Amino acid sequence: MFKPKIPTEFKGCVKLVKNKDANKTPVHMWTTKELGNLVELRGLGFTYKNIAKLTGRTQTSLVAAVDSNNLYSKIDQRRYEHASAVLNLEPYAVKRLLLDKR
Repeated sequence: MFKPKIPTEFKGCVKLVKNKDANKTPVHMWTTKELGNLVELRGLGFTYKNIAKLTGRTQTSLVAAVDSNNLYSKIDQRRYEHASAVLNLEPYAVKRLLLDKR
Protein backbone atom coordinates (compact mmCIF):
# COMPACT_ATOMS: atom_id res chain seq x y z
CA MET A 1 0.00 0.00 0.00
CA PHE A 2 1.20 3.52 -0.89
CA LYS A 3 2.10 5.81 2.01
CA PRO A 4 2.84 9.43 1.05
CA LYS A 5 6.07 10.84 2.41
CA ILE A 6 4.80 14.43 2.39
CA PRO A 7 3.54 15.47 5.83
CA THR A 8 -0.13 16.43 6.09
CA GLU A 9 0.73 19.88 7.47
CA PHE A 10 2.70 20.74 4.30
CA LYS A 11 1.26 23.94 2.79
CA GLY A 12 3.03 23.80 -0.54
CA CYS A 13 4.48 27.01 -1.95
CA VAL A 14 2.10 29.34 -0.14
CA LYS A 15 4.93 31.06 1.73
CA LEU A 16 6.90 31.57 -1.48
CA VAL A 17 3.93 33.16 -3.24
CA LYS A 18 3.32 35.55 -0.34
CA ASN A 19 6.95 36.71 -0.29
CA LYS A 20 7.15 37.01 -4.07
CA ASP A 21 5.54 40.48 -4.10
CA ALA A 22 7.75 41.74 -1.27
CA ASN A 23 10.91 41.49 -3.41
CA LYS A 24 9.66 43.40 -6.45
CA THR A 25 11.80 46.24 -7.72
CA PRO A 26 10.05 49.60 -7.73
CA VAL A 27 8.60 50.68 -11.06
CA HIS A 28 9.99 53.93 -12.48
CA MET A 29 7.62 55.52 -14.99
CA TRP A 30 9.12 57.12 -18.10
CA THR A 31 8.87 60.89 -18.41
CA THR A 32 8.39 62.63 -21.75
CA LYS A 33 11.91 64.01 -21.51
CA GLU A 34 13.39 60.54 -20.91
CA LEU A 35 11.50 59.13 -23.90
CA GLY A 36 12.75 62.04 -26.01
CA ASN A 37 16.32 61.34 -24.91
CA LEU A 38 15.85 57.67 -25.78
CA VAL A 39 14.64 58.59 -29.27
CA GLU A 40 17.57 60.97 -29.76
CA LEU A 41 20.19 58.48 -28.62
CA ARG A 42 18.72 55.65 -30.70
CA GLY A 43 18.50 58.05 -33.63
CA LEU A 44 22.21 58.72 -33.25
CA GLY A 45 22.90 54.99 -33.38
CA PHE A 46 23.59 54.27 -29.70
CA THR A 47 22.95 50.69 -28.66
CA TYR A 48 20.48 49.76 -25.94
CA LYS A 49 23.43 48.59 -23.86
CA ASN A 50 25.15 52.00 -24.06
CA ILE A 51 21.92 53.90 -23.43
CA ALA A 52 21.29 51.70 -20.38
CA LYS A 53 24.69 52.69 -18.99
CA LEU A 54 24.03 56.38 -19.64
CA THR A 55 20.51 56.47 -18.23
CA GLY A 56 20.72 53.96 -15.38
CA ARG A 57 17.90 51.90 -16.87
CA THR A 58 18.05 48.27 -17.94
CA GLN A 59 18.22 47.23 -21.58
CA THR A 60 14.93 45.40 -21.11
CA SER A 61 13.19 48.55 -19.87
CA LEU A 62 14.55 50.51 -22.83
CA VAL A 63 13.23 47.99 -25.34
CA ALA A 64 9.90 47.86 -23.49
CA ALA A 65 9.63 51.67 -23.53
CA VAL A 66 10.27 51.82 -27.27
CA ASP A 67 7.76 49.06 -27.92
CA SER A 68 4.99 50.18 -25.56
CA ASN A 69 5.22 53.81 -26.73
CA ASN A 70 5.61 52.79 -30.39
CA LEU A 71 8.72 54.93 -30.89
CA TYR A 72 10.09 53.05 -33.91
CA SER A 73 8.93 55.60 -36.49
CA LYS A 74 10.19 58.52 -34.38
CA ILE A 75 13.61 56.86 -34.06
CA ASP A 76 13.74 56.24 -37.81
CA GLN A 77 12.74 59.85 -38.48
CA ARG A 78 15.55 61.13 -36.23
CA ARG A 79 18.02 58.88 -38.07
CA TYR A 80 16.92 60.35 -41.40
CA GLU A 81 17.23 63.87 -39.99
CA HIS A 82 20.74 63.23 -38.63
CA ALA A 83 21.86 61.69 -41.92
CA SER A 84 20.32 64.53 -43.91
CA ALA A 85 22.23 67.09 -41.83
CA VAL A 86 25.51 65.32 -42.57
CA LEU A 87 24.79 64.85 -46.29
CA ASN A 88 23.02 68.19 -46.89
CA LEU A 89 19.92 66.40 -48.17
CA GLU A 90 16.28 66.58 -47.18
CA PRO A 91 15.15 63.86 -44.71
CA TYR A 92 12.66 62.47 -47.26
CA ALA A 93 15.52 62.07 -49.78
CA VAL A 94 17.59 60.10 -47.26
CA LYS A 95 14.59 57.92 -46.48
CA ARG A 96 13.94 57.34 -50.18
CA LEU A 97 17.59 56.40 -50.78
CA LEU A 98 17.62 53.99 -47.84
CA LEU A 99 14.36 52.35 -48.80
CA ASP A 100 15.24 52.05 -52.50
CA LYS A 101 15.55 48.34 -53.31
CA ARG A 102 18.02 48.59 -56.20
